[in-house]
Amino acid sequence: MVAALNTIYGEEVSHVAYGSKWFHFLCGRHDKDPKPLFHARVRQYFHGLLKPPFNEEKRARPDCHRISTGH
Repeated sequence: MVAALNTIYGEEVSHVAYGSKWFHFLCGRHDKDPKPLFHARVRQYFHGLLKPPFNEEKRARPDCHRISTGH
């Protein structure tokens, strides 16, 4: 069980970093500020607020572009 959770965790960190990289790249290509666009998309496509906890340690890594979650 622990090994499965560690695998899921590692894949999720990579998934978020990769998605964030491409989101920032595309925002730059279209001259858009990623932070307000991210928050607009959250309001558009998700019901309710993003819920913590957030892994701030991993999000602070240089390979993970950071968009504030407002928490």
